[in-house]
Amino acid sequence: MSRLVDRHVARELPLESVPLESEKSPISRSTQTSSSRPRSFSVSSIVSRSSVSRSLRFALCLMLAISCTRGGSSSGTTPPADPLPILALRERAAANPNDPALQAELARAELLWPGGESPRVMPAIARAIELSPNDPALFVMKGWVHEEHGELSDALDAFVRAVELGRTSDDVYAVLAAEHAIDLLGGLRGGTARYDERVVPLLERVVAEPGKLGQPAVQLAAHRLMQHGRRRGDDALVDRVVARLGCLTSWRAVGPFGPYALSSFDQRVAAEGAGPLAERYDLGEGVGEDVSFEAEVFGCGVSLVGGEERGSGSTIAETFVDVTEGGPHLLVIDTPASFKLSVDGREVAVLDRRLALQPGTTHVAVDLAPGRHEIELKLTMRAAPSMAVYLERPGRLGAGWDPTRGMTLPEPRHELDRALLALIQLVRGDRLGARETFTPMAREDLPAFGLELWRRIINNDPFMAQDRQRELGQRLVRKIAELDPAGVYAALDVAQLEQGATERSEAIRLVAERWPNVISVQLTWANLLQQRDQLTEAEAVLQRVRELVPDDCGPIFRLQQLYREQNRVSEANALVERVMSCDQSSRAKYDLLFRQRRWDLAKAELQRLEPLMDEDDHRELRLGLALAMGDRDEEARVRAAIDEDSPAVSSGRAMREVDLLLAAGRRPQAIAALDRAMESDPDIMVELRHVRRDLTGRDDLEPFRVNGADVIRRYEESGVRHDDARQVLVFDYMVTRVYPDGSARHLVHQILKVQSEESVEELGQLSLGGQILTLHSIKPDGRRLEPEAIAGLDSIPMSELAIGDYVEYEFVFGTSPRIDGGFRSAGWSFDSHDQPFAFSQMIALVPADAQLVVEELGGTPPATERREGDLRVLTWTMEHVPARPIEPNAAPLPPFRPTLRFAVKPSWPSFFATLREALLDRDLFDPDARRFVQGLVGERTDPQEIVAILHRWVTENVEPADGFAGYAPSMLAQKRGDRSRVLRYLLKLAGLDARLVVARRFADMEPGPIPRDELFTSSLVEVVREGAPSIFVWADGRYASVSLIPPAVRGQEAVEVLGPGSAEARRVVIPDPGVESDRHVANVELAFEGDVATVAVQEIFEGLGAFVWRNELEQVPAAELQRVFAEAYVPRVLPGAEVVGMEVIGREDYEAPFELRYVARVRGLGRVAGGQRLVPPLFPTMLARGYASLPSRTTTQGVGGNAQDVTIRVRGVQGDVATLPDVQLGNDDVQYARRTRRDGDAVVLERRLRLSPTIVPAAQYAPFAELMRRITDAETSELPIGR
Repeated sequence: MSRLVDRHVARELPLESVPLESEKSPISRSTQTSSSRPRSFSVSSIVSRSSVSRSLRFALCLMLAISCTRGGSSSGTTPPADPLPILALRERAAANPNDPALQAELARAELLWPGGESPRVMPAIARAIELSPNDPALFVMKGWVHEEHGELSDALDAFVRAVELGRTSDDVYAVLAAEHAIDLLGGLRGGTARYDERVVPLLERVVAEPGKLGQPAVQLAAHRLMQHGRRRGDDALVDRVVARLGCLTSWRAVGPFGPYALSSFDQRVAAEGAGPLAERYDLGEGVGEDVSFEAEVFGCGVSLVGGEERGSGSTIAETFVDVTEGGPHLLVIDTPASFKLSVDGREVAVLDRRLALQPGTTHVAVDLAPGRHEIELKLTMRAAPSMAVYLERPGRLGAGWDPTRGMTLPEPRHELDRALLALIQLVRGDRLGARETFTPMAREDLPAFGLELWRRIINNDPFMAQDRQRELGQRLVRKIAELDPAGVYAALDVAQLEQGATERSEAIRLVAERWPNVISVQLTWANLLQQRDQLTEAEAVLQRVRELVPDDCGPIFRLQQLYREQNRVSEANALVERVMSCDQSSRAKYDLLFRQRRWDLAKAELQRLEPLMDEDDHRELRLGLALAMGDRDEEARVRAAIDEDSPAVSSGRAMREVDLLLAAGRRPQAIAALDRAMESDPDIMVELRHVRRDLTGRDDLEPFRVNGADVIRRYEESGVRHDDARQVLVFDYMVTRVYPDGSARHLVHQILKVQSEESVEELGQLSLGGQILTLHSIKPDGRRLEPEAIAGLDSIPMSELAIGDYVEYEFVFGTSPRIDGGFRSAGWSFDSHDQPFAFSQMIALVPADAQLVVEELGGTPPATERREGDLRVLTWTMEHVPARPIEPNAAPLPPFRPTLRFAVKPSWPSFFATLREALLDRDLFDPDARRFVQGLVGERTDPQEIVAILHRWVTENVEPADGFAGYAPSMLAQKRGDRSRVLRYLLKLAGLDARLVVARRFADMEPGPIPRDELFTSSLVEVVREGAPSIFVWADGRYASVSLIPPAVRGQEAVEVLGPGSAEARRVVIPDPGVESDRHVANVELAFEGDVATVAVQEIFEGLGAFVWRNELEQVPAAELQRVFAEAYVPRVLPGAEVVGMEVIGREDYEAPFELRYVARVRGLGRVAGGQRLVPPLFPTMLARGYASLPSRTTTQGVGGNAQDVTIRVRGVQGDVATLPDVQLGNDDVQYARRTRRDGDAVVLERRLRLSPTIVPAAQYAPFAELMRRITDAETSELPIGR
């Protein structure tokens, strides 16, 4: 268990905050796969549906570890027929006390079966060991229990015995038990006395003579042994172990290739292929050229960070091996990256981590003939890659040695096997595999140790929702502590769950008193005492811990920290030699000598550390020492070595050198170093320019700063007033300096005049980004009031702000280059709809050789331009621009506001490639999710049926939220996120070719040469079918039909951003079913009895209308429906009506139209004029109000679609009636018809409207508005029906 949580160090965080994860990979000291992975989901809200069979329901409960009930049972799995089979087993074992198999089964049962009891576990294990003394699994069980109870010395002995037995056993489970025991031994270091004396000889035996142990166990033991060698300063031991392991340590590499890190895995890069790497390669657009380099090796670990320390992309690494004995070999590859493995130019293995979580280590069988062979790896990830590669062959470590033993995990025979396999999978980095292995036995009536194992699985589940993970983990640990009061770690975890600081402190104190010899408990208690400033008590605890484990460094380090906090320097320094005696790789002695300025001794100590340290880290220390000593010759030698290995300068390297120079008191040289770095590589990141500004007080934006007082004076002298405006933007100013790499720094300066209480409220709290240079209010008498930030508030309060004040702020911020090395400005607008601009200016400073593209829209004046050295300086200015209210339904076709954008190397393909890059590894496979989908779709194979089922589940169960680029399994787990992403994920798991597309919206601006983030924002899922049209699905609408496509995207261009392959973005057109699909039908029958009209109405809403109605009624209970309907809707249709009956049809069937049927009585409906009763217009669309409200327009109008059929039948009409004349109006986009007719004793009015979505330019507004008015006149005419 200790590998999963290092229990022998202090706990400093509440349990729910502690990541329970595996120890770092032994191949890298600096790179570790992030544990912030997507988490799982719950189906508790759907397993109770009647459509899901009872057996499926409980299968889902089992798979997802949720609590379901049936017939009174509350366990997470179906209860066995015998509620406590362990009772019968106890009876059989008591009757057969000398049966080894039966006693071993009883030990396993007490530990892991429901009904097992903690006090019975150790006696059962002891009896089983008496009868089967050569079974390593029994010793692993014994070690588990001892460790849980804080008996770490006994646990260590048990694990040592398990390893020794596994070395000689033919049973693969014995081999796995030994591997697991080796791992657990590593976690006991620091918790027991004489650890090295008791464990190191065992590790040496395993590495020297592994016997029956396979490569995984030997590798684990070897890495433990190398760690020991480094602590002891025994580099010869480390070298021997590296050679014994068969590590490949001579690698040449180049990369990473880009610019798109994950996409590059699918593309062949220049360095791939047989033959040695060239000296230099072009790494891709926006990345530039770089040289190939010798990879840094530390033990067996290989770091593939090149000279510029670039992180993401594809790196090519190659090595050559000489094989003396031909035949089958095994390449063992340990890396967090996706990889492609080629041997002698032929690809032999591919592991794509973008699609699924995989174990950390991969084994590839290859057949190698005698002679030299080239091994090439292409490694791709979002961070700097690292790896360890081993070449194995049968018999390499002794006659008959089989490296594959334990590599492939067998099927479990019983619960102990299942638990052991799951824990081994966790250590090997296979968190999903561990969950899958353990889940069949996961249930809340397990005994304490079974629950503890389950808790480990839960806390390492990459997909379980965090709130579920926390809640279940806390519930389990409380139950563990209840079932096993002797369990120290459960007691400590429960203590840390106490909510109040005082209660938590007291609970931890009681645990510390009860288990005085458990190191991690005592260190946790010392931590708490130190945090509470009880330093004397903390020191006493730490001194006692030193006595318990005198050969461990941990307590000594803690004491040093405590002494330094108390400024007890001499006592802290006195512990240095003690630190060095237990860890020869420590820098403690060097740091002390450096602080004491004992240069010669420091230099000697640094020479001793060289074989024990990372080469770059050691060189950095050498350079710092040379600078501190003023040894220019040594400084030159170190710089030459650094430049030879890494000729390219990185921002990180430049910063480290600046820090060293500043520490040596050489400020001018630090500034010169910054200048050299930026001169040698103009693409240095923008943060170096901030650093230079901070060191010198000057930067390249300083000449462009403007005095705000002068601006206000000129404004007031101008005599221009905007007294009717709520506020005036007096000064709107921005300067953007673009650097060659696409990074930029921006200066923003604004001055506003407050002219209303609304403005006082708006400007009373300001949220500014970047580094604030100026922020104050200016009173009419010239006083400046500086605000004070308040802790805990994101905004800054502008106190005493009043009408007539000015508010001035100025800040600087930086932006990184785009992924392809380009730059895109944000949009700059020279006017506003609600405030006038007195002066607005944008200045761009762009390298003269940059591929600059400018978009000047909506009447933006052209720029003035000048040259300053190697820069183009472009300036755009507008003055005295009044507020410009937005006209109704304004569409930017063409853009009507004066706006500006500029960019370097803009590209729409790059825009979509960047979006795709963000999504490529966000749909990780989860077996639980696939089973969940199978439970929903059953045996169905028709894509349309599958789409409909999954679409309905997503729209009903997933709450929409931000996070388009989040992990789909995590969104599914939380039932919260981007619905399109979740739907696409589920459809893929159902076996459909589902793709994600993003679409433009109707009336959006036409795409120009510069990509805009606000275009292509509507996401849909396309299901591609062979031999049939694609199915396009919109998932953002709850209660929407699966066929509903929002009118805004119908017929619009869309681009595929997530689908098969990595070719250039595929473009599609979203289907347009026409306005008919959203038709509103109203059938009305009227009958008059005197002054009272009985009105029967049938309204049918299709498509969008049905969707809107279902959402409107979402919160209305069925019992309240008629009342709410009568109060909120009917009065708008029939003022004064009394609803006497109603029916809603299609509320639950989203694929059917939504239908309202209601009957109302209305007194005084209509009016009488000229001897005729006139029925008022019903259901008019009032198009003139929406689209013809202005006498004229200056901007294009966007017009939405509308389809309506209205039939009004008035019965009981006698005699002749003056009917309305027929009307037929229209153009290419609008068709309207009205006619009346007699039908027996009825007068029938029929209206039909079809308005297609359209764009009306300002020049065409007058005739269009006139048409809207004529249609509205026709719709609102009263219907004569006689007397």
